[in-house]
Amino acid sequence: MNEELLSRDIDAMAGAIPDMGKLRGASVLVTGAGGLVGSLAVRALLRADMLNGLGLTVYALGRDRRKLEHAVGAESEHLRLFTCDLANEPIPCPGADYVIHCASPTASSFFCDHPVETAGAILHGTEKILKHALRYGGARKIVFVSSIEVYGEIHEDVLISESCQGFVDPLQPRSSYPMAKRMAESLCKAYCSEYGVPVVIARLTQTFGPGVAESDRRVFVQFAKSALGGKDIVLHTPGRSAKPYIYTVDAVTALFYLLLRGECGIAYNVANEDTFCSVRQMAELVAGLGKRPVDVVTESGHESVYPPESRLRLDCSRIRGLGWEASVDLAGMYRRLMDSMDETKRDETCYDEFKRILA
Repeated sequence: MNEELLSRDIDAMAGAIPDMGKLRGASVLVTGAGGLVGSLAVRALLRADMLNGLGLTVYALGRDRRKLEHAVGAESEHLRLFTCDLANEPIPCPGADYVIHCASPTASSFFCDHPVETAGAILHGTEKILKHALRYGGARKIVFVSSIEVYGEIHEDVLISESCQGFVDPLQPRSSYPMAKRMAESLCKAYCSEYGVPVVIARLTQTFGPGVAESDRRVFVQFAKSALGGKDIVLHTPGRSAKPYIYTVDAVTALFYLLLRGECGIAYNVANEDTFCSVRQMAELVAGLGKRPVDVVTESGHESVYPPESRLRLDCSRIRGLGWEASVDLAGMYRRLMDSMDETKRDETCYDEFKRILA
């Protein structure tokens, strides 16, 4: 992993936090802190604290201590590490002023093979976070990181606002993920409406960039590894499903905007609308980004692992109304991801668009 590129991204996230004064002297709990988005949120908060003297305390919660330390670093004056399985164990840390709840399974194969555990982790974990905030009181804002998979199957090429809804078959094992995310969103709204718990919902699209583990089995990592290795990119579906994507910096920055400016009880689409494309179109783009072009080939037989075919052209005007904007296009996302996987490459020009963020 190219730590230099990742460090620049963390600087960009830290520099883009809006209304930073609200964090002065605050405590922030981040669940799923061993994962991609959670770990970057923790590191960006710590960098912002270091640069601005905010007096922050960050609680990083995950299931594995060694993974946590690898992802966010050792405990310090401003960072405390807590381990627990949210679905089955009590939350070991005190109440916090702000919460970013990222903890969730992310692998399609896990959804299919372990639908009970998938649904339980999302539902029980989210309710525990809400009850924890209710018990301690004083929480200023909670961001629940949901997914655009809550929209299910939408086949028309229409702009999808947060009020839209598509079909999800509840009897398919893989539906444990989108159905549980839907129910968790409903729980968030219920706790907000009945008990006044200040929770905001982020419907996050697929997110990637430096920091993604090369062992990750999701398609964006496999596409990047194939292109870097000069191997054909293999699709296991026709690749007709289409959606937008988002770069890690833009995603984490969006969560900060929702944490500090989002309206309670409301869901926000989080994506770069300009990256909308089909899986095949994305594969064809990546095929030309390596040291030499590669081909895109299709091998059937694995379709059940992937979401049903859908077209999710998201309308992100609601979060843009808070002042947030995405900054990195799909080709830029892949170049940064691939640069981070290639230790021999140091591309100084690929971060030019962050100069306005860091200014």
